[in-house]
Amino acid sequence: LCENELFPSEMDISMDLITYEASSGTTVEFSTVTMAATNIQWNSLPEITGMDILLNGTISGSDPSGSFSEAYDDFSVGFTDTGSAYSITMSGFVQTTCLNGWVEVTTPTPLFFPYNFSCPFGGKVNLHGNGDAVITIGNDTGLDITVNGSSKHFNSCDAVPSSCLQ
Repeated sequence: LCENELFPSEMDISMDLITYEASSGTTVEFSTVTMAATNIQWNSLPEITGMDILLNGTISGSDPSGSFSEAYDDFSVGFTDTGSAYSITMSGFVQTTCLNGWVEVTTPTPLFFPYNFSCPFGGKVNLHGNGDAVITIGNDTGLDITVNGSSKHFNSCDAVPSSCLQ
């Protein structure tokens, strides 16, 4: 299709799969995982410059350091290439090994990732579950995390400790 410049504007992927990588001892299971990509936009190279993804299902696994599990329920991610950065939005529900129950995720202000940056440069993420959290990213990659009304500042996303370990 790509050779004839018939680039898809949408695609659906469904997986029920267990993989094992012997050299690292890693097992990953995709249980009734579905991913629907819509509004796929292309440039002339061709590269994808934007799309919306809707994710459902459970991904779990283990390696010698431990196990993980994450589940998605109508979790959507949208991304757009602005020409100098990626703009990312999220909404829907996620549950992970680290969280106590389902968490609703929304981005009232899209996350803005300049090319070659490991941390976003602006945006806001709201998390609502058994409590509430807000992550506010400044235009200097600094961020404030507020959990149930108590805030803490970090100079960048790289300075935030892993939620599973802390």
